[in-house]
Amino acid sequence: FALEALEESSARETLKHSFKELDQLTRELLEIEKLQATDTMQSTPFSAETLVMEALSKLYIDDESKIIARINDNFTLRGDLHYLSLALKNLLDNALKYADQFPIILEVDSNRINVVNHGKPLEKEFSYFLTPFTRQERSRTSEGFGLGLNIVSKIVLKHGYVLSYEYKNGKHCFSIITKLKN
Repeated sequence: FALEALEESSARETLKHSFKELDQLTRELLEIEKLQATDTMQSTPFSAETLVMEALSKLYIDDESKIIARINDNFTLRGDLHYLSLALKNLLDNALKYADQFPIILEVDSNRINVVNHGKPLEKEFSYFLTPFTRQERSRTSEGFGLGLNIVSKIVLKHGYVLSYEYKNGKHCFSIITKLKN
């Protein structure tokens, strides 16, 4: 309330940005605590398309052409739609932050959900980024606290799914795999 009473100035914008970042950090820390306190996730069936639409609705994006969604196989999965869409949204957020060209590809195919972006290789091993408060230094934005992939990995693991990563031909591919091939 006091912030809104301030006159337009760079100090006001700095304060607004700081409050926004603090709010985001608080939300992410609360999600981590909820995940650690929960032994099992809610499990309901829904389509991969529903998951994609839910994740995209949570994403704050200035230009929708930055993401291309391809649903090649609209398979059914079981899980907690809220948490799985949060995991997918976090993967998309990271892809947008670290891409050096657009569009980002979100592809659903045969029990896999892939988020692919073009960018430089990770500075460290993938497992490093699954630890809280770790992030790649070369970001297009300075936003983020290094909690996104940690949250993704916890959600995916709680569902009994697999989070995989591959870097090939200048592209990152993060995948949520709901069933491994036999």
